[in-house]
Amino acid sequence: MNNDTMFIEHHNLSNKNFLECLDIVLKWEGEYVNDPNDPGGETKYGISKRSFPNEDIKNLTKKRASEIYYNDYWLKLSCDVLPKYMALCIFDGGVNSGVVQSTKFLQRALHFKESNVDGIIGKQTLNAIYNRYDDFDLINDYMKERILFLNKLSTFNRFGEGWIKRVLDIFYHSIKFYNIF
Repeated sequence: MNNDTMFIEHHNLSNKNFLECLDIVLKWEGEYVNDPNDPGGETKYGISKRSFPNEDIKNLTKKRASEIYYNDYWLKLSCDVLPKYMALCIFDGGVNSGVVQSTKFLQRALHFKESNVDGIIGKQTLNAIYNRYDDFDLINDYMKERILFLNKLSTFNRFGEGWIKRVLDIFYHSIKFYNIF
């Protein structure tokens, strides 16, 4: 048993959905980089200095990254109460674009009035997810919102191809979890 697995079991994070989704997300997040063109600044395993200014990014361990992902993304995005296919979409969107933005993608995909798009997953958002008649459409609409957002970023010319490949990979895995094929 490796240290990451021991951490997850010790902290009662043995949630199979979290572990599966984390593996997929980490496939897109690499080792230490400090790209001057990346607004996140120093980044390791997808954890950026901009988002976590008190973390020692260069010496960040996978164990610590897993803690951050679980507490600051998975739980804040209510992924623990969502079907795995939707949790993956929202979790990866949160890692890539931020928790609030990922929630806004979700609320727009659920066809909330723009005045109700607040970036907070509360009762209204959760009820809308559970009362949705077609989850495949929700996955599709969520990914569409994500691509529309990414396409408008000033850094799209530099990072866009990788972002789109990532979104398509997450879409593929979400559909696989949904058992479309």
